[in-house]
Amino acid sequence: MPAALEAMTLFIALFFIPSVTGQFWVSAPKPEVTAALYSDVLLPCKFSLEKPEHQIKYVAVIWRHKNKQLAACTFERITHSIKVELKKSDLERNNASLLLKNVSIDDEGVYECYVLEAPNEDKGNVRVRVTAAPHISLKPSLVETDVPTTVECSAKNFYPGNITLEWLVDSTPLLNQEHQQLYPNPDGTFNVVIQYNITAGGGQLSCRVNHESLEGRPLEKSLQICKPSLSVSHRTLLRSKKQNVTCKLDGCLFSQVNISWIHNSTTYNESNCKNATECSGTVALMLPHEENELNFTCKAEVEGLNKLVTEDVTFSLEGATMPENKRNRILAFVVAAVVVIVVVLLLFKLCHKSSTAGTERGAISTPDGGNSIRPMQRTIQNESRIERSPLLKSRTGGEATFRKRNATKKGKTKQNHTGQEKYQRKGH
Repeated sequence: MPAALEAMTLFIALFFIPSVTGQFWVSAPKPEVTAALYSDVLLPCKFSLEKPEHQIKYVAVIWRHKNKQLAACTFERITHSIKVELKKSDLERNNASLLLKNVSIDDEGVYECYVLEAPNEDKGNVRVRVTAAPHISLKPSLVETDVPTTVECSAKNFYPGNITLEWLVDSTPLLNQEHQQLYPNPDGTFNVVIQYNITAGGGQLSCRVNHESLEGRPLEKSLQICKPSLSVSHRTLLRSKKQNVTCKLDGCLFSQVNISWIHNSTTYNESNCKNATECSGTVALMLPHEENELNFTCKAEVEGLNKLVTEDVTFSLEGATMPENKRNRILAFVVAAVVVIVVVLLLFKLCHKSSTAGTERGAISTPDGGNSIRPMQRTIQNESRIERSPLLKSRTGGEATFRKRNATKKGKTKQNHTGQEKYQRKGH
């Protein structure tokens, strides 16, 4: 039977039934109800009958939304959709409240609670407002100290669209923040993203979000500013004997870290850590036969950091002498350095002598402004002759004595030759 026909029938039946007179009224205690998206919410509605003895047998209750009937109770028979629930036990206590399930954005609007006790009728209205709190995320969640980084703050799946996002350093808003733009989702909610280019040198960097679903309590989420670093336990190995080598990452509070050793694109011994201030990865290594070096890379994948943290490690033989090619390179460098130093010293010495000679040969100005170069040269030559004259005399005397001695020796030699000739003649 249609609801309108049932209500008319009920009205006629109640009109001819004698009863005790009371007061009839319908009330909605909360004219506006706020519901979280996808939650259940109760729409309150209460009534009082003019003839209490009628109870709900002769009462009609109908709920409508956007001119569409959602639930009804006529002649103690309740009908409703899976979206709502109207309880008979509540109606018996003059409570016509309606339970609205799994609230969606389409469920917003005015709901009408209509109550009929012939010949009396009245209604109460309840407005439903839907809100969805934003889900805040920061990217990256970890910022490396003194490294230029583009940080991103996003708010997703919120409703309605009125929202404010801003970046702060030590609770002070940053300047020149970009304008935020809303992006709708299929379910009617919204997303928004703001970015900022920053080089974090200290302080606390955070993103603050204000939305009506937060009921006046802004949501603030902070980025971690730190300096992750890798260290290796040792860089020497024994030949043909395995040794454990540890690579350790520290410097931050890491939500999740994966550390691995890599050699020739092959990964060895991965280690995982969660919510830790340091994380270590260990691998057993040894130098192959007749090799003095072994190259490995320690790699750390940090959740929230936009780049890998790596350390290239060259392991050498423990106690081994320096490789010949490395020695030759060092020797060549030393020789080249010595040659450069010698050349520089020679150039400096030559330059110094040239400047000294130039000074000695410099022109002397006379009081009248003329040059006395030639007189000066004559004076220097005369002084040189005077200084050399004793030496020349001694040298001249020595030379005369030396010549006299040579002449005497030649005379004696000649006499000896003459005597020998005479002797030979006599003998013959």
